[in-house]
Formats: sequence, structure tokens, C-alpha cells
Amino acid sequence: MPAPTYYLKIEFNGKNHLIFSLIENKVKQIGYLLLEDCQRSGMPEDFQFLHPVFLKNWDDFRNLITVKIITFQALSAIAIDEITYLAETLIEFKPAVNPKLEFIVSKDFNKFQNAHWNHKSHDNHITILKYLLENFTETPPNYEALSSESLNHLSQSES
Repeated sequence: MPAPTYYLKIEFNGKNHLIFSLIENKVKQIGYLLLEDCQRSGMPEDFQFLHPVFLKNWDDFRNLITVKIITFQALSAIAIDEITYLAETLIEFKPAVNPKLEFIVSKDFNKFQNAHWNHKSHDNHITILKYLLENFTETPPNYEALSSESLNHLSQSES
């Protein structure tokens, strides 16, 4: 059996936020990849997982972009590597970016999506996008422009 292949399907494109569905083998959705341009420098408290020696004399003031991979269940080490590679390709050539990548297994979100998902209803889809933006971003966008009509465009403007 060949190893799974992962694909990204864009769901939301705003000024400071991007959301992609994370698809395994072109068929099965396993979660979402959410990028947020925090519009600020990365600070030591953003990287508490680093060894304290790196945080002691912090001098990295590049723009912070967070990448959160929210999945419905735990992933294998191989899947994590492949998805990390995908995520890094989205921001790797920015000249002064401090990326922070985080994997989150959220059974609560899985239950929420199952309760609201309906392939025929854009309103339910918007509910899911809002949930992701409200619960997994530092600065959620203004939702006034987010409608079923806005999902037909390449960008869903944020105020």
C-alpha cells in the first residue's frame, strides 16, 4: 500500500488568515491548516517550547506567522513530516518571518464539525470557518463580509 499523500484545499483567504482543508489521498478530510499573520514580532512567550538558553537573550524580531494544523485524530510521524513540509512551503520564502508551527488534535472540533457539516449548505460551512477563526487564532477577523456569496471569490475580505 502506498504512503498517504496530502493535499490542501483553500477554504478561506483573508487579509491575515488562510484556512485550508487538509485532505488525505484526495478523498478523506483529516483536518485544517490555518495560517495567521499576527502582524507583530515573535516574542519568547510564543516559543516556550524552545530550550531556555534560546529565550534568554532574545533578539529575533521578525514578523510572526503561526501555522496551526488542527486534526481530528493523532497523526503518524510520517504524516506529521509530510504535512510540516506542505506548511513550510507556504511561507518559506518570506524574507523576515518567524514561523511557529503547531499540531493540535481537537476532538471537540471534530464533534462540532460533524454537527454542522452539510455539503449543500454554505451557511454551515461559514459556521465551521468562524469556529476555527474564533478558537484557533490570536486576532479573529471581522466576519461582516463573510457570507455564502463571499465563498465564491478568491478572497474573503477582512476589515
